Amino acid sequence: MLAAMLRSVLLAAVVLAACRASTSAPPPDATAVVVSPVDEPAGVAPAVEAPAPAPAPMPTPTHRLTPREPVPLDAQTTLRVEDVVIESIEPAPDDAERQPGGTGLDVTVVLQRGAHELRTVLTRLSVGYSSHPVGWLEDYRITLLDVADPHRAAKVALVVERVTEQDADGPPQRLRVRKGQEAVLDDGTGLTLVGHSHKRTMAGQRSPLVVTVQWREPGREPASQIRNLGPDDDDMRWTWRDLVVTVDAYDYDEWMDLTITRRALARVESSP
Repeated sequence: MLAAMLRSVLLAAVVLAACRASTSAPPPDATAVVVSPVDEPAGVAPAVEAPAPAPAPMPTPTHRLTPREPVPLDAQTTLRVEDVVIESIEPAPDDAERQPGGTGLDVTVVLQRGAHELRTVLTRLSVGYSSHPVGWLEDYRITLLDVADPHRAAKVALVVERVTEQDADGPPQRLRVRKGQEAVLDDGTGLTLVGHSHKRTMAGQRSPLVVTVQWREPGREPASQIRNLGPDDDDMRWTWRDLVVTVDAYDYDEWMDLTITRRALARVESSP
């Protein structure tokens, strides 16, 4: 009898201990590994991908020209659109990826000073083709923006800028050009030294250095330029469009070391 009562008391104590143990938190697992939700060092914010830069806004045109109607740029100079040609480009039958179908506009612009005329063709072509919307006419840079209603009454939007005497922002470029080898400027323009020569002079006179070079713009025909430099050492420079080219040193008919700077451009606004 007494033994049975002792067993009952012991059983109740075991049940009570089990109940108390169940209400406490279980011990941590010694093998557990805590993983950070972001694989970055402590205190470092996760990298955020920068948004793509917004496209540059379209400049405001300085001129809106109707074909064959000249407008004055200065007292001696006029500008006109000679014609607007609408292109239809057929895809290549054997390789449409290399030559896809497309469309385009060719705009011929003419600068006139007295009887002297210069012309350039500006293009806007569809995706897959290289457009050439910028052209130079002496010291004027012409940029084609758009052509409104090209099929009936074309109105050509242009930006006309002229080279000034002020220096443009940016450091000069220094390079060596060797005879017959093209050197490339920062903007992709190529410059080749064709050769050196001298002019015949009177007895006792110093002959200037005659420099013949060739300029090449991407997608354009090369343009030749001949300049007489010197004979004084401080007169060894010449200009081409917005570039000022200074000869720092040279080996006759072999190479030239050049410093090239740019002049600023100013917009030529149309008359009201």
